[in-house]
Amino acid sequence: MINALAGGQAGNQRDLSTKTGMSLGMTNLVIKRLVKKGLLKVRQLNRRKVEYLLTSRGFSEKAKKSYRYMLKTINSVSLIKLRIQNVLQEKLKEGSAQFVLEGEGDFHDIVEMAVRGMKRPEVQLRRVRSVSKSDLKDAILLTAKKNSSIPAFVEEHINLVDAISSGNISSN
Repeated sequence: MINALAGGQAGNQRDLSTKTGMSLGMTNLVIKRLVKKGLLKVRQLNRRKVEYLLTSRGFSEKAKKSYRYMLKTINSVSLIKLRIQNVLQEKLKEGSAQFVLEGEGDFHDIVEMAVRGMKRPEVQLRRVRSVSKSDLKDAILLTAKKNSSIPAFVEEHINLVDAISSGNISSN
């Protein structure tokens, strides 16, 4: 709610309700609580129109929430990287050091960061949009999609989403 108000995007409670996904009654209740806490001022522009303004305390609260969100994101990414590294370490113990990562996106970038963070030159990771048989010569396919379909020519693969969420390393 504070983010929507800070952006100055809400013309009225109905617009604010739509933008936040809350009911109109809940929006009204939250606005009243924000005013009572001193985070928000309501200024009457005319008989039918009001303006919502964040107070300095409201801006401070918004900054704190943004900071906490950023810390939570950093901690989550660090934990995901560590779990990916653990999965790859297990494969290293088995003698596998060549990996092909199929796809693109934020998660794939995290996988690359995890591999670089291992500081193990023998671990090789190649990213491909779509895997072909020639990509997998002496390499294990890493996927990052739930319920992804694996081509028949793939001998061994690891679904990283499953592996890091369950803590188990199941490869086929």
